[in-house]
Amino acid sequence: MKTLLIILSAASILFCEGLRVGINAGVSNSNISGTDAWNTGFAIAANLYYAPTNNIIFGLRTAYNRWSPDADSFLNQLPIILTDGEINGSATLWEIVPAIRIATNIAQSQVGLFGHFGAGLFIIATDVGSEGHLESSPFSQKLVDSTENVWGISMGLGISIGRIAGLALEILPLYHVLDLNASPRQYYTISLGVSYEF
Repeated sequence: MKTLLIILSAASILFCEGLRVGINAGVSNSNISGTDAWNTGFAIAANLYYAPTNNIIFGLRTAYNRWSPDADSFLNQLPIILTDGEINGSATLWEIVPAIRIATNIAQSQVGLFGHFGAGLFIIATDVGSEGHLESSPFSQKLVDSTENVWGISMGLGISIGRIAGLALEILPLYHVLDLNASPRQYYTISLGVSYEF
């Protein structure tokens, strides 16, 4: 029994060394509908990575993106002209993306670059409606109401600053491409975050 406990303890210590967790948040610019119909939104992400070496890191990125509709773009798509026309709703996107990072960590340096590449599942939900008056009568219409799961990739080049007591600051711009086999759609994120290495 003691031997089993020793083996399990050693395995957990080996796994924890190089384990990195992090969170980041930033801005997100979307073209997921193939048009410029969305305002710049935000993205929040949680990361779990394992670094077997100082230069190779792999793990999982999970992120939530949200955008608001551009009222003029959607109102111009209507075949009618509304008085006091308003647009409400949102587009949200979840990323569940395994990723690998290749880092240029240099001994004694507090700044490092890393390339980020991931491929995984993107869950898109859009819900947009219009309201207003048509010839003095109240008018409302659902313009978009859909949920879809698509595959895509994420890529970017990030900067890691510091590694004090296991903490580091990260700046990560990413380019995401969805529906590679269909008409590609894309969005961009630029985020700032922190990571902690055990």
